[in-house]
Amino acid sequence: MDVKKALVARKEDVKACYHALLEKNNKASGKVVLRFTVGEEGAVEEVVTMNGTTLPDETAKCIGDVVKSIKFPKPSGGKATITYPWEFTAE
Repeated sequence: MDVKKALVARKEDVKACYHALLEKNNKASGKVVLRFTVGEEGAVEEVVTMNGTTLPDETAKCIGDVVKSIKFPKPSGGKATITYPWEFTAE
């Protein structure tokens, strides 16, 4: 299953979540770690913010909402659970 390709395709939407945070704190940097479950049809069923997330909950929720809207390739062998980190550094 090409998860990274599907996530990279929505990179700009994820960046928009981070840029919303930068408008409030222009030095914000850190990471968001999400675990999500892709169902048998490729739809995201659940998104959980993991330990190691250092950015605010609202930023993690925004990225989670982007992930939920992605249609992934159907996983072989049923559902797939993926843990994925995004790291952001203030420019």
